[in-house]
Amino acid sequence: MASRSVEIFEFNELHALHRVIMEAKFSERPTDNAIPGSPLVASVAARVLDTIIEIERDTGGDEKARHWEEWRAATPSRREWKIAVSRVDPNGPWSSWSLDEKKRFAEVLLSPLKATGGLLKQFVEEVDQRVT
Repeated sequence: MASRSVEIFEFNELHALHRVIMEAKFSERPTDNAIPGSPLVASVAARVLDTIIEIERDTGGDEKARHWEEWRAATPSRREWKIAVSRVDPNGPWSSWSLDEKKRFAEVLLSPLKATGGLLKQFVEEVDQRVT
């Protein structure tokens, strides 16, 4: 089978897809509870935002790319952080996981936002306080 290269999305479509993903992952009243904790959705969310940033940078929008990278920083004061914390099921496996497993799950819940190691630890501590 021959391989073909296809431009799947225009820039505006990527931006729209990013908005749809953010709404699905961080809705206060989700209709599909599997979306926020899905590693596949987290990967797609990160790749879409990576592509938006790359396109901005490639087309001379260094300032816009920098803005996106700053926007992407996860912090405890963000709405998305609070929603991600609330997504951890107190009756689920969280309490049995190691610190590294909890951090990996935090990265999935927060994606496409990014948190440093210290912030991931803070996220885990916040969830631990909530579920115990």
